[in-house]
Amino acid sequence: KFPDVPPVLQLLKPLKHEWVNQYNQVVGHAYLSPGTWSSHFELAQLVKEVLDELIKTPNTGGSSDMPPIRNTGIGYGQVSIPDPVAAIPGPHEVNGMRGGGGSG
Repeated sequence: KFPDVPPVLQLLKPLKHEWVNQYNQVVGHAYLSPGTWSSHFELAQLVKEVLDELIKTPNTGGSSDMPPIRNTGIGYGQVSIPDPVAAIPGPHEVNGMRGGGGSG
Protein backbone atom coordinates (compact mmCIF):
# COMPACT_ATOMS: atom_id res chain seq x y z
CA LYS A 1 0.00 0.00 0.00
CA PHE A 2 3.07 2.25 0.17
CA PRO A 3 3.32 5.09 -0.86
CA ASP A 4 -0.34 5.71 -0.04
CA VAL A 5 0.22 4.64 3.57
CA PRO A 6 3.26 5.45 5.72
CA PRO A 7 6.18 3.02 5.70
CA VAL A 8 6.96 0.87 8.70
CA LEU A 9 10.54 1.52 9.81
CA GLN A 10 11.65 -1.21 12.20
CA LEU A 11 15.04 -1.58 13.85
CA LEU A 12 16.84 -4.92 13.79
CA LYS A 13 18.05 -4.54 17.40
CA PRO A 14 16.25 -3.06 20.41
CA LEU A 15 16.93 0.62 21.03
CA LYS A 16 15.65 2.61 23.97
CA HIS A 17 14.65 5.88 22.35
CA GLU A 18 11.59 8.11 22.58
CA TRP A 19 10.95 7.66 18.84
CA VAL A 20 10.98 3.83 19.06
CA ASN A 21 8.04 1.79 20.37
CA GLN A 22 8.08 -1.56 22.15
CA TYR A 23 8.10 -3.38 18.79
CA ASN A 24 11.29 -1.57 17.66
CA GLN A 25 9.27 0.46 15.16
CA VAL A 26 10.09 4.12 14.61
CA VAL A 27 6.97 6.13 15.42
CA GLY A 28 8.31 9.49 16.63
CA HIS A 29 9.09 11.27 13.37
CA ALA A 30 6.53 13.91 12.41
CA TYR A 31 5.92 12.27 9.00
CA LEU A 32 4.87 9.06 10.79
CA SER A 33 2.32 10.72 13.06
CA PRO A 34 -1.29 9.70 12.38
CA GLY A 35 -2.86 11.75 9.60
CA THR A 36 0.34 13.46 8.47
CA TRP A 37 1.76 11.03 5.90
CA SER A 38 1.70 12.11 2.26
CA SER A 39 2.76 10.07 -0.74
CA HIS A 40 4.74 13.16 -1.78
CA PHE A 41 7.21 12.74 1.12
CA GLU A 42 10.56 11.26 0.13
CA LEU A 43 11.37 7.96 1.81
CA ALA A 44 15.13 8.56 1.59
CA GLN A 45 14.78 11.88 3.43
CA LEU A 46 12.62 10.26 6.12
CA VAL A 47 15.17 7.48 6.69
CA LYS A 48 18.04 9.98 6.81
CA GLU A 49 16.26 12.14 9.39
CA VAL A 50 15.40 9.10 11.52
CA LEU A 51 18.99 7.85 11.42
CA ASP A 52 20.32 11.32 12.27
CA GLU A 53 18.02 11.49 15.31
CA LEU A 54 18.83 7.99 16.54
CA ILE A 55 22.56 8.58 16.23
CA LYS A 56 22.37 12.06 17.79
CA THR A 57 20.35 11.04 20.85
CA PRO A 58 20.60 7.30 21.51
CA ASN A 59 19.04 5.71 24.59
CA THR A 60 16.66 8.56 25.43
CA GLY A 61 13.52 7.07 26.87
CA GLY A 62 11.31 4.73 24.97
CA SER A 63 9.62 1.69 26.38
CA SER A 64 10.80 0.96 29.91
CA ASP A 65 11.09 -2.78 29.19
CA MET A 66 13.62 -2.21 26.41
CA PRO A 67 17.25 -2.65 27.43
CA PRO A 68 19.55 0.28 26.68
CA ILE A 69 22.32 -0.35 24.16
CA ARG A 70 25.63 1.35 23.48
CA ASN A 71 25.82 3.70 20.53
CA THR A 72 27.98 1.69 18.16
CA GLY A 73 26.84 3.68 15.15
CA ILE A 74 23.93 2.84 12.94
CA GLY A 75 24.86 1.92 9.41
CA TYR A 76 22.50 2.54 6.54
CA GLY A 77 22.63 -1.18 5.77
CA GLN A 78 20.98 -1.94 9.12
CA VAL A 79 17.64 -0.33 8.29
CA SER A 80 14.86 -2.86 7.83
CA ILE A 81 11.46 -2.32 6.29
CA PRO A 82 9.62 -5.53 7.14
CA ASP A 83 6.43 -6.95 5.72
CA PRO A 84 3.83 -4.67 7.36
CA VAL A 85 1.47 -7.55 8.08
CA ALA A 86 4.13 -9.49 9.97
CA ALA A 87 5.53 -6.42 11.74
CA ILE A 88 2.36 -5.00 13.24
CA PRO A 89 1.14 -6.96 16.25
CA GLY A 90 -2.41 -8.18 16.25
CA PRO A 91 -4.86 -7.18 18.98
CA HIS A 92 -4.24 -10.49 20.77
CA GLU A 93 -0.53 -9.60 21.16
CA VAL A 94 -0.92 -6.17 22.73
CA ASN A 95 0.32 -5.60 26.30
CA GLY A 96 2.41 -8.75 26.25
CA MET A 97 -0.59 -11.07 25.93
CA ARG A 98 -0.69 -13.82 23.34
CA GLY A 99 -3.29 -16.31 22.32
CA GLY A 100 -7.00 -16.19 21.84
CA GLY A 101 -9.33 -13.89 23.63
CA GLY A 102 -12.27 -14.85 25.72
CA SER A 103 -13.21 -14.46 29.32
CA GLY A 104 -12.48 -16.69 32.20
